Amino acid sequence: MRPLCLLAAAGLAAVCSVNSLQGAQPSETLLPATTKGFLSVPDVDAFRERWSQTDLGQLVDDPVMAPFMDDLEKQLRQNFSLTDEELGITWDDLKDVYGGETAAAVIQPRGDELKHAFMVLCDVTGRLAEAKALLDKIAARLRDQGATMRSQTAHGVPVLVFTLPKKENETAARLAVFAIAESQFVASDSLEETIDVLARFDAQPQGTLQQLPAFRTAMGRVAGAANDATPHLRWFIEPFGLAEVVRSTESAESRRGVNYVEILRNQGFDAVQGLGGYVQLKTDGYEFLHHTFAYVPPKAPDTPLLTAADFKLAARMLQFPNGPLQMPEWLPRELATAATFNWKMQDAFVYVETLVNEIAGDPIYEDVINSFKTDPYGPRVDLRNDLIAHIGEEITVASDYRLPITPDSERLMVAIELTNAAAVKATINKAMGRDPDVRKIQFGEHIIWEILDPTATEAASTVTLKIDGPFGPFGGDLDDDEEEIEEEKPVFPNSAVTVAYDRLIWTSQVDFAKELLTPPAAGDSLLASADFQAIHSALERLGAGNDSFHYFSRADEALRPTYELMRQGKMPEAKTLLGRFLNQLFSEEEDELLREQEIDARTLPDYQVVRRHLGPGGAYVQTESNGWLAVGMGLSKRAETE
Repeated sequence: MRPLCLLAAAGLAAVCSVNSLQGAQPSETLLPATTKGFLSVPDVDAFRERWSQTDLGQLVDDPVMAPFMDDLEKQLRQNFSLTDEELGITWDDLKDVYGGETAAAVIQPRGDELKHAFMVLCDVTGRLAEAKALLDKIAARLRDQGATMRSQTAHGVPVLVFTLPKKENETAARLAVFAIAESQFVASDSLEETIDVLARFDAQPQGTLQQLPAFRTAMGRVAGAANDATPHLRWFIEPFGLAEVVRSTESAESRRGVNYVEILRNQGFDAVQGLGGYVQLKTDGYEFLHHTFAYVPPKAPDTPLLTAADFKLAARMLQFPNGPLQMPEWLPRELATAATFNWKMQDAFVYVETLVNEIAGDPIYEDVINSFKTDPYGPRVDLRNDLIAHIGEEITVASDYRLPITPDSERLMVAIELTNAAAVKATINKAMGRDPDVRKIQFGEHIIWEILDPTATEAASTVTLKIDGPFGPFGGDLDDDEEEIEEEKPVFPNSAVTVAYDRLIWTSQVDFAKELLTPPAAGDSLLASADFQAIHSALERLGAGNDSFHYFSRADEALRPTYELMRQGKMPEAKTLLGRFLNQLFSEEEDELLREQEIDARTLPDYQVVRRHLGPGGAYVQTESNGWLAVGMGLSKRAETE
């Protein structure tokens, strides 16, 4: 071990001998064009200062949150800390090292979908002594893990390469590679990518992220939308490349089955070549302000807006016209979230055919459509003429919750604009009336169709196959001696469908439908609420007006169900959208039915302590000639009472 320690000491001294009076180059001029995910903090001190001023930052720093935050940080490190596990470095290690920008990137080496690499770049201008101390610390950690080290030179820069012991089932040894060039600290798990980065310390570097059209266009657009303000955080992803990188980290067994990334690429959705954004904190009276752009190279450059002609196959569904959007007047005040957007749904119904057929591996789309009309056990309706022909372009989605908080507390609604509500009502009544698993409820002048849980009444001796279509489940039985099929319980076992307000309305619970069908009193609608009006006015100041998408959220209401379930230790049972996302995030086994809650939330304070830090927010999206611009913001909760 002593020769290794001496070699490491000599190597570290050599690496830290490089010095420069100039700041390091921007990370996008060093990272390759095959970068699939990019996150940059231009000034870490400024970011931390602004973050500490936000309501959320003050909540996180509140001593009452300390036990929970410590446990959450531990779980995040265990599940997602590539730096700690692969490179022997933690983000806290960098706090005394950075002299400027700090960036992290996920790379797809040479564009190979089976490979991935991770890299950290940190401007250490004026902090070379601290950088040397950090490398000493890293070397000690890696040696404790049984790593061996060698030193080499690339493009005139000393490079340290640590080879880590193989883990179980690993076919190749992992590397941790470090270098310092022109005051840029470089850490990666790829020697190849490190050498390539060092080659770009040139007056005219080639093949960089900065030269990627999607990156250049997205960053240029958000810079213009933000009036060239300096962001506190920048980010960029190439969605399909990043999905491939994530897939490459999975085991061969996990990658079996349908490759949805490849299917979506085949269907033309890779026309969205990149998404990038600026995030500002505590700026111009906003808790946060973000500008995001999704880039689509137009096939017809002279058109003012994206059209179906700019896409192929199923991706032609991505048509979101701009217009003077407004939330429906009948939405009640107490909603947690609400969004309304324009979508050419009739066109989407046509274009989705190739996607359905490729997923199924067989041209089944027309057969399914015909079965709705001809199957004696089906709804016996003509989808095209009886339903789709009468659908408009506006969709509204909303959520709230009911007390007491349980895994089923969150309630969802989707309302689709209709051009002929009477025709659609007749279609729904006909289809639902034929379904044995649907219950008719007369509610005033309205008819609500409650879609029941068929598994609650099925005999144990049979297995029923169900298709959850636009009109609820229908299907037939299998004999006992046929192959047993494990059937999942429906996600929304008592959802409801009705036609009202010239819209086709679906709700996740029947009681939510009843409440929505009771119009709010004058002045008691969502539109009339003070926080909604404040967000609406703020978005107008930021450029909203002719938009394809509007969003409003009360963070204190939207987060409450998930928060309370965490306190109860019932997060794995959560059916909230956020809860499902977190369960997927922290679940290690894809087929695990009910994981254990890994985060100890028993120490969380009462939610009334938390909610005063969570204010309202909103966003709008506008379709442009080469993509979509999204602008979002949040207001301080305290501003409501000041």
